[in-house]
Amino acid sequence: MKRQGWDDPVRIKIRHPGRHVIINSTESAAQYMFEEPPGDRSTTAFQAVARALFDAVDEKLPVNDAPRYIGR
Repeated sequence: MKRQGWDDPVRIKIRHPGRHVIINSTESAAQYMFEEPPGDRSTTAFQAVARALFDAVDEKLPVNDAPRYIGR
């Protein structure tokens, strides 16, 4: 699979006060979401992000549209 970099990285606050993660590709987002989920995986928001990432990888969603789902 080729790397799917994003034009606009997404900054996500993590559980530690004052710390964040910068995500700049579909692969980085998937790794973060599934290795260190920021919350409950059963929520609608988590499911929407997962679907957007899978769709971007499968080229059903333009790669640069995926970050919009991360920031929800």
